[in-house]
Amino acid sequence: ATPGTDDQEALQDGVEVAESWKQREIASVEVLHTRDRDRANDPDFCAPLRQATAVWFTGGRQSQIAAAYHGTRFEDEVRQVLVRGGVVGGTSAGAACLSRVMIVRGQVWETPGLGMIPGVIVDQHFLARDRRDRLLGALQQHPRLVGLGIDEGTALVVKGRELKCLGESTVHLCLGACATLEPCERVLQAGEVADLTMFRREALARLQPPFPPEQPGVPMVPSGSLVIVGGGGLTEQITQRFIELAGGVEAPIVILPTANPKIDLNEGKFLERAGAKIGRAHV
Repeated sequence: ATPGTDDQEALQDGVEVAESWKQREIASVEVLHTRDRDRANDPDFCAPLRQATAVWFTGGRQSQIAAAYHGTRFEDEVRQVLVRGGVVGGTSAGAACLSRVMIVRGQVWETPGLGMIPGVIVDQHFLARDRRDRLLGALQQHPRLVGLGIDEGTALVVKGRELKCLGESTVHLCLGACATLEPCERVLQAGEVADLTMFRREALARLQPPFPPEQPGVPMVPSGSLVIVGGGGLTEQITQRFIELAGGVEAPIVILPTANPKIDLNEGKFLERAGAKIGRAHV
């Protein structure tokens, strides 16, 4: 990156992180940095991302990452790395920015994060800084989301719907409180896996009214009649009862053969044989 409106300290930090990756004999490592949203939308600035197979976000302040990159070409190009089958990662603030809803200084931040993983809130330093309460507080505001509390020295690897804990400590999968349920969480130890889709469904299910309800609805059709046939053709008794409920053989009956792959305009012949009068019309 070329210094300009960008601060030298952040650039130097990026260079040091890049050197740590180069020491692992990675062929190509490039540093990108800006706080200018115009640059973040510049195709030339974003060009290295179009060739990248991996993107790494360093730590610091997730609010600055969101301010610079949310809703820009840069964000789109990072997402395309994932679409191509690459990997996006980050530590500390670089992890927090990967969810759309972010926590900054204990509060849900007004500027969204990059949203690389849907349906979650990421929080970091989880056990080391005792952040369970702040994550549950954010889930109270966004109960449809799943909280991912990731401790220091630990990573959550996400591939498809699989979540896998990797590292020295644990990952906590949290669901917020709702009207009838207390918060709950599952702890992943190193090497353990979980299903993100299952947890997202559970978060939504917890918002539904209790089942069974205290006062179930009256099991009745309030007006008209339903005749629900299990297939296999109609008996004479069922046919006559349907015509009777329709108002008799002079009633205007509509036939809907839409489910049939090949529309058959003679579908209502069985009713005609029973005495009903069926018109012929179709679109």
